[in-house]
Amino acid sequence: MRAGVRLTGVLVMLLASGCSPAASGTPPMADSLFVETLVHLHLADARVFEAEGIPPQAAAPSASVPASAVRDSVLASLGVDSTAYMETVAYYAAHPDDFVVRYNEVLERLNALDL
Repeated sequence: MRAGVRLTGVLVMLLASGCSPAASGTPPMADSLFVETLVHLHLADARVFEAEGIPPQAAAPSASVPASAVRDSVLASLGVDSTAYMETVAYYAAHPDDFVVRYNEVLERLNALDL
């Protein structure tokens, strides 16, 4: 399933940029909540893509709904603080091996959905 191309691009850019909050410690969000959030973000992006007829392989579509609005809506629906989310993304940018583990969980969850 190809969902959340914009989200994936943002995460890849953060990982590649070397943004790093704290080099050690734990992420601000629990792993399970971070995975749940990413799953919901991917699904929300996919709904926007589908509604606008944007092909899944589009690298940077110009959707009428800004990515930040989609993100903010998903975070609010899950009760996730946007600062905690962004700090968690920055944490995983500094810990790419850990991010791969979390993102594989996201992919497993998305692949298990019967869409």
